[in-house]
Amino acid sequence: MTELFLHYVWKYQLFTHANFYTTNKEFIRVVRIGTHNTDSGPDFSNAHIYINNTLWIGDVEIHVNARDWNTHKHSHNAAYNTVILHVVFTGDEQVYNTHGNPIPTAKLPIPNNIITTYQYMRSMPATKICMHNLEKIDGIYKSQWFNRLVIERFEDKANQIIARHHAQTGSWEHTLYHTLAYNFGFKTNALAFEMLAQSLDIRIIGKHKNNPTQIEALFFGQASLIPTENNDAYTMQLQNEYQFLQKKYTLTPIPREMWKFGRLRPANFPTIRIAQFAKLLQQSQSLCSKILKCTTIESCRQLFYVELEDYWDTHYQLGQTSPKHQKTLGKTSIDLLLINTIIPFLFAYGSHTQKQEISTRALDFLEALPTEKNAIITAWNRRGIQSHSAFRSQALLQLSNAYCSQKKCLHCAFAHKIFEYKT
Repeated sequence: MTELFLHYVWKYQLFTHANFYTTNKEFIRVVRIGTHNTDSGPDFSNAHIYINNTLWIGDVEIHVNARDWNTHKHSHNAAYNTVILHVVFTGDEQVYNTHGNPIPTAKLPIPNNIITTYQYMRSMPATKICMHNLEKIDGIYKSQWFNRLVIERFEDKANQIIARHHAQTGSWEHTLYHTLAYNFGFKTNALAFEMLAQSLDIRIIGKHKNNPTQIEALFFGQASLIPTENNDAYTMQLQNEYQFLQKKYTLTPIPREMWKFGRLRPANFPTIRIAQFAKLLQQSQSLCSKILKCTTIESCRQLFYVELEDYWDTHYQLGQTSPKHQKTLGKTSIDLLLINTIIPFLFAYGSHTQKQEISTRALDFLEALPTEKNAIITAWNRRGIQSHSAFRSQALLQLSNAYCSQKKCLHCAFAHKIFEYKT
């Protein structure tokens, strides 16, 4: 049993009102449970409670055990002199305020099925919690909670982007560059890509926008991925270009050990992703302003169609030939970049600049994208919660990661409804 659960039961009045007495056998009638206080001091303030026939107005303090009052030294803290009722799960120890006045104590009468449901939720693995009860929940209520989950998820992402924006001296173009770089790593190489972007100012890239080879030299040189032995002609050209540019701009490359190749398909090698990232920046000048002007998801998607040519047709890594195969940034990869980079960026930009229409457009884009495919979404689908768009899959990811896997059932709207059904 946890204090948080007792707070929840009190807040939503899931206890048995008809069987609520103090340890001195005085009947309790709750008129108002009070306002939940998440800071220091009593747990609920300004409660209205009848004890026998006397109306008391004041605060309520909740503990798992009655003795916790003294353990927490409330009897020596004047902030708790306003407590009119001490609510506990176990124990009948008499407690006092700093004036030596007794505080009425009452065991919270929680129905057994509420306790059983809570214990079941805490014992079940993520995505299985509540599964047998979700079909009872009204569809409109589900949609409302999914909407809230998406907003919550993108508010979190927006806060991260806005923090990055402040770190980039208020430049949205720089903010997009760093955010896009991180997500171009597609989790496995996200940190390495972020470090690469930090090591190479976008303004330097802009100075060489008309020379794709120099841009590749800058990125691969800073990534420490230009081999020094057994080089072919193009690799030697990149090495020469980088040596000149490194001295010109006083650049310090990141360690080669940052990059991960293991368990990746060749098409997802960081070398291919870096080449695609370099090509994207080279072919899309003022990418930030272009994204802000996109009015449809397809117009936004078009900005990210990248096709590597010539040398990369026969290479997955510099200096190592491979069978000829065209290297393009596929639709699935583009959609993931839109979901994880562009839509959060638009949402953050709209929120920070108070341009609500841009934040709304970002969520509309999310509705227009197909659902993601991963283990979490598959698990929900198997249990009857279908995802038909990225909007729904993002909601389910937030539900799983921020609630189910954290066992934060008491903060979940679905669990709240299930508890209601149990009363």
